[in-house]
Amino acid sequence: MTELKETYRKVYDELISVGVEKFSRVHSPKKRYFLMTTNIAELMNSCLLAVRKLPITVMAEFIRDLLQRTETAHQCEIHLIHFNTFKVDEKWKETTIDLDERSCSCRQWDVDELSCSHAMAVARFEGVSINALASEFYTTGFLKHAYEMGVNPFSDPEYWDIPDVIRTRTVLPCHVIIWLKPGMLQAWEPLEDDYIVFVDKEIDQSHLEDTSSNITDLDLLANIKNLEKQRDEALKAVKEKDDLIKTQVDEFVETSQRFMCEKNEIVKRYVEVERLVFEHKEIISKMKVREQVYIEEIDIAKQAIKVLVNGSINMKSSMNLAQP
Repeated sequence: MTELKETYRKVYDELISVGVEKFSRVHSPKKRYFLMTTNIAELMNSCLLAVRKLPITVMAEFIRDLLQRTETAHQCEIHLIHFNTFKVDEKWKETTIDLDERSCSCRQWDVDELSCSHAMAVARFEGVSINALASEFYTTGFLKHAYEMGVNPFSDPEYWDIPDVIRTRTVLPCHVIIWLKPGMLQAWEPLEDDYIVFVDKEIDQSHLEDTSSNITDLDLLANIKNLEKQRDEALKAVKEKDDLIKTQVDEFVETSQRFMCEKNEIVKRYVEVERLVFEHKEIISKMKVREQVYIEEIDIAKQAIKVLVNGSINMKSSMNLAQP
């Protein structure tokens, strides 16, 4: 209730004005029944989920310990307050037990009328039977007594005596919303209980004329139109997001391809310089031209090698001409 008060103050005020005892079993002045939402079999199945695959003897011991709560009861310390009133000390809290009133301050015994672990601890301390702590409504005798009376079957509906107030009341059909996608229109046949048909834009909207006669709730139609608008906005946002991602991917691919081309060109030029150096190593071995062969200075290195090679060729030609 504290969280509800902080988040939805109007709802909290409305519930308080109605009365806490109207919607809380713990604060109810009388016993309230017909509130079990899960049958006993399903409840036990959920409790035994962890031990289903274990041997049957282990499961039986687990069920016995679960129903009797002996482990929790043995951890409690019992202190007599007055006659049949006791204080039960646990590791984290204290509770008060009244055996005469069959009440516990934890309220579990009061609400479910099944003894809690504190009541079982007091029963063990006093030597009282645990079965005597539970309500008589849980006994097999009351279970058999519930089925002693005969149950007559219903007659045919045409012989029912229905009051005019109920007979003349108009009940709208169920609000069935059908989503139709392209290609499904031919296979779908409208039913009498169909309240409205919600279709995609690619389908002819004139098909709604056959079912528009069934639409009598204008508020529902307005809500459907609002939902359709929200869906279109969501699809548009998704499409814009997809287009943005596609554009980013294309830019990344283009950048990667350009980088690979530049890398291949640099490698090609570097190999060419290496080839020139290798072919004319006798000429440029003492010139330390290779120290200039960096990726950023490939063109300068190529020009230097060509100048050296041309100068060497001209020098050899002059020497040849000078020889007798």
